[in-house]
Amino acid sequence: MPAQTRGAQWASTEQDRQFAASGTLAATTRPRRSAVARVVGTLLGVIMVVSAQASIGAVPVAADSSSAPLAVFIVGPSAGMTNSNLADSAALARDADAAGMRVRKVFHPRATWENVLDAIQGASLVVYMGHGNGWPSPNGPFQEDTKNGFGLNPREGASGYSTAYYGADKLRKRVQLAKNAVVLLVHLCYASGNGEEYMGPEWDKDIATKRVDNFASGFLDIGARAVFAYGMDQKIDFPRALMNGDRTMDEIFKSPNSDGRYDGFVGVRDYYRDSRRTGWARIHMDPHPREGHFRSLTGDLAMTATDFRSGAGDAGGGGPTPPAPDTRAPVLKLNGSGTGLAAGTALRFSPNGDRSGESIRLRTTLSERATVRVEVRDRKDTLVRAYSRTVAKGRGSITWNGHNNAGKVVADGNYRVTLTPRDKAGNKGSSRSVNTLVLTTLKAPSQSRRTIFSADRDKLAQSTRVGFTLLRKARVTWVIRDSAGRSVATHIDGRFLSKGKHAWIWAGRDQKGRSVKAGTYHAVVTARTAAGSVRIMRTIRVGAFRIETSDATPGRGQRIRIRVFSTEPLKSAPRVRISQPGHADRIVTTKRVGAAYVATVELKSKGKAGALRIVALGTDARGGHQSQTRTLRIH
Repeated sequence: MPAQTRGAQWASTEQDRQFAASGTLAATTRPRRSAVARVVGTLLGVIMVVSAQASIGAVPVAADSSSAPLAVFIVGPSAGMTNSNLADSAALARDADAAGMRVRKVFHPRATWENVLDAIQGASLVVYMGHGNGWPSPNGPFQEDTKNGFGLNPREGASGYSTAYYGADKLRKRVQLAKNAVVLLVHLCYASGNGEEYMGPEWDKDIATKRVDNFASGFLDIGARAVFAYGMDQKIDFPRALMNGDRTMDEIFKSPNSDGRYDGFVGVRDYYRDSRRTGWARIHMDPHPREGHFRSLTGDLAMTATDFRSGAGDAGGGGPTPPAPDTRAPVLKLNGSGTGLAAGTALRFSPNGDRSGESIRLRTTLSERATVRVEVRDRKDTLVRAYSRTVAKGRGSITWNGHNNAGKVVADGNYRVTLTPRDKAGNKGSSRSVNTLVLTTLKAPSQSRRTIFSADRDKLAQSTRVGFTLLRKARVTWVIRDSAGRSVATHIDGRFLSKGKHAWIWAGRDQKGRSVKAGTYHAVVTARTAAGSVRIMRTIRVGAFRIETSDATPGRGQRIRIRVFSTEPLKSAPRVRISQPGHADRIVTTKRVGAAYVATVELKSKGKAGALRIVALGTDARGGHQSQTRTLRIH
């Protein structure tokens, strides 16, 4: 049959046509030359290198048959090995195509869990290259939510250094392979008995066998009958061996090596074990005399290539029934009481590099996992930014950092952010939009001190320097407000300031020069331009001490922990006076613990409910006596 038509005829089902058309999980369209004699020899690197063998009989399966075995190739993010894994898997996929299999590829950076689920159902051959998360390992505890499965992209387009693990339990719940399926685990830690590269060779047979047994278990439960795992490059043409002849899985596993290399069966110290995880399975381990454990086979070692081919298209023995086609569109809701989602309002943020309000986070609720398309348009309805994010079912979020498609911060002004969900079946949900206002003029204020105490008029912690930067000329208001929002001091009242840095030293005094009471204050800066106004504030505490307690509403007879923080340096640890209703005052000492002075007090069990007064008493480094009171409600 002409090579050009093979891919089209493989895409004979609606699902295959979608894969072939999407480019995400593409069917291979023509045979390629096999990767004959490609032996890289990299530790923890596996590529099934083709070696034509005359002993394999010709029992071909027509490539245009819709019942041809489905081969799925998965390449997850694998740091510095990602590119080589992609190349190796692509070469093996071409060999599977040439051998007459239907081929699907789920490759980084689109190897997400949902894309894998779309491709893998009913597969006869599964080849996975990427990170392995197995057991026994230093990464405890043992569980199979993330262990003994795939390491995939957390979202489409994610970095090769970002991995989300989907373990054996997730496979058991969501995947069903074809009857007599074969799984190849390549480039993995733990799967073939090995550890991680830094651990060196693994010689312990018990540990190595447990790793192999655990990693194979989930795949054997979902229909696989044989799981091959390799941590060294192999000179074995697996697609050809499976699609021709009648060799057993163990005979394929024992394919000869190349001049004593570890690219095939060594057979010097190999051994068999019964599986402890899967009652019917056997394990064949083939360690290397110098490299340790890097080759294993688990399952029905006597299964033949004919058995493999006969199972194509039939349901496997361990997995769940694939779900019915999804025709329901996802529903997206935007959450955010008080976040500017009401009609006529806009979410304000300032992506100017000051690490304050750099982005907006839109909190969502989705009826199902979906890919959300994000489009940002300016007031002229010009598209300035477009991207997609995968969001889980239930509560999630979408972030826009104020950048356009070129990676630059957009101009100040109004923008409309529109979110449109689409599920894995292609169902498109209704869009939701939010108005935003980008304002970058004001860079967040800085301050030299967060706590001051100026009432004693000494030279200790008398003032704080508050500063900010304008990126362009703006009308500025700059005031100090108390905790109730009342203005106590005004530095600038609606005056235009030029581009650049501006500063104000506040010494804890009101507009008439009087010392303010102890408490919490805010330096509030508002800058207005034609695009709108932005306000930023910094908190300033005024007082000799700050007092914290382990319980803000303690009960009589309760033990509480008191922490005292001093604004000024002290000559010695401060004391604490406890005034409890119905009892005489008590004085307790404190002990320095880190930045605080700490005392533990047991309140009297008798007496009355009411106001519990805690007074910190101390002497500063210049000999000045000072105190601070905090009042709690005792019940």
